[in-house]
Amino acid sequence: KIEPMPNFLQELRLEGGGFPHGVDKVWADKYLRTAFEQSHNLPHFFEYYLKMADYKPDPRDVLKRLGTNDKEKMNWYFGPQFPGNVFSENNAAAYTSLLRHSFSNQAYRKEVLQQGSTHVAVGFVDLGILFAGSLRGNQRDPPLRFIGIEMSCYAVAKTHVIWQMLKQTPNGTQCRENHLRYIMQAWFSTTLDEGAVDALKSALDALCQKQKLYHPDVRQLLIYWHGATTTTVAEARSQFARFTSNAQSYIADLKRKFDRIDMAKYEISGDFGLTNDIPYAGNTLMFDCPDGTSPNAMNETVFSAFDWKEVANLLSAKTSLIDAAESYASANLSKLADWAIQERVVIELVCAKFEDVVEDIAASKPWTMSWSNVIDYIEHAD
Repeated sequence: KIEPMPNFLQELRLEGGGFPHGVDKVWADKYLRTAFEQSHNLPHFFEYYLKMADYKPDPRDVLKRLGTNDKEKMNWYFGPQFPGNVFSENNAAAYTSLLRHSFSNQAYRKEVLQQGSTHVAVGFVDLGILFAGSLRGNQRDPPLRFIGIEMSCYAVAKTHVIWQMLKQTPNGTQCRENHLRYIMQAWFSTTLDEGAVDALKSALDALCQKQKLYHPDVRQLLIYWHGATTTTVAEARSQFARFTSNAQSYIADLKRKFDRIDMAKYEISGDFGLTNDIPYAGNTLMFDCPDGTSPNAMNETVFSAFDWKEVANLLSAKTSLIDAAESYASANLSKLADWAIQERVVIELVCAKFEDVVEDIAASKPWTMSWSNVIDYIEHAD
């Protein structure tokens, strides 16, 4: 039996306080209305389709993960199979930097890293592997050497900012907690508290004092952000709407009403980790870049980057999914701040194509490496 879909647009209006501050109400209404209609109709569509007398599964619907429905790949898939059988007819894709990602669009994996060793992260996008991972060793051991290789100058520049903010985490329970919130906002949120704007400026001040150390394109971004005027909330709302569709809406998947209300607010604003309902500014790192910088990726959400199981472990009868996600982020940022301050991890970020630094990587003698989509970019024979 298909249960009726709760009208989450009505729930937000009547019980959730309405749309978040500064959100375009016409756009938000259309977003939520379309998400509701699609979520409401889709189960009935599949029920009708599957009950048709002449229904037969179409391999093209089942095998989308193959990346293509071309004849050669379909013949390979349905042909004789044996362990280690690899489709070898396609060429490796060329990496493109035509989009900029504010954070990873793949769930962070819980890796175990070892102090005193070297880890090389290819196409790292952000510090997600450290964010979700654990570190073996103690303060007396040599640090983990984290080498990040990334073609996107934007990803390298933003990661420098986040790491600098982590290194500047103050002592004192309340000051530390607030600062971790500011880092969370700079990394994941479309808008910022006033304190986050100040913390971001302090990090950029420090980074620009050693700007000669960076790749020219990375340096250009850091200098630009350092001199940029504060991004307005209105500009952040406008740009967020341009790069957001309801293609990845999770609202209808949630059983509890207050989860649906909070998720609806997040999906139409991108606000994450704010300390009050009225943001102070837009996120400059996310929405203000020099002319010629790649545009934002579509439909960015922390729920593509966070492990749902880890977030769900923090749920309670009164804790919403968004609150649990913020708690998950805060705990991992606290851990990262300790590693940065205690120098248990040192990072080296390289803006380059992987193939241009292969010999440098080999010379670093990494103990571990990460490259989530290596199979897309390296020929199977290699």
